[in-house]
Amino acid sequence: MSESDEEYYHVPPKDQRYFGAGIKRQRVHFVPSSTSESNTHAGASTPSTLSASERYLQIVLNKATSEPPPSSESSAPRTCDVCKVQYQGDEAAHCSSLVHQIALPHSHPPSALDRNRKGLSMLQSYGWNPDERLGLGAQREGILHPVKAKEKRDTVGLGVNLNNDEPTLKKKRKTRDKPKPLERLDAGKIRKLEQNNKKKHDRLQSLFYSNDEVDKYLGAG
Repeated sequence: MSESDEEYYHVPPKDQRYFGAGIKRQRVHFVPSSTSESNTHAGASTPSTLSASERYLQIVLNKATSEPPPSSESSAPRTCDVCKVQYQGDEAAHCSSLVHQIALPHSHPPSALDRNRKGLSMLQSYGWNPDERLGLGAQREGILHPVKAKEKRDTVGLGVNLNNDEPTLKKKRKTRDKPKPLERLDAGKIRKLEQNNKKKHDRLQSLFYSNDEVDKYLGAG
């Protein structure tokens, strides 16, 4: 072998390792098959001696005879313990029916009351549970929700029922808003009323426009 052949020596293809061999994957060594076509079952290739109709009847009759007869318990109606309704067939189908679902106890969401409130903590210390949806009191007969506030648009006092006390209120309004009757005046009364109005006018004039120093010089007393 010359020097040039040693510098350019190539590994034969059968001895070359594939890319990345030994890093992540191990080489798979293939083993030649030890079985041959001659070792196959002879019974699979042998044709059946039965005809097509006989083969069909054999398959159908075997399935029909293998199935157990229906029991009398499944056909008899049963009574549900929850909704008290008689049903036949599958129990799961009855449990998903509307009648059974309505009879189930309703699951209520937890109460929306603030758990950090002092009043609620005091009630809970006495044994009251807000999630039981029961009222206050020893027998749980109290109200469930607080009293709703309503706007008061009238001037009647608290506790007064307008339906029961309506006649008395009408009397009070009549006496309060009753107008005075008109008085007829003759000539003498009209003259006297004019004099009184004139005196009032002069008195107001003297109060607003009079001056004490001017009155001293004029001698108005």
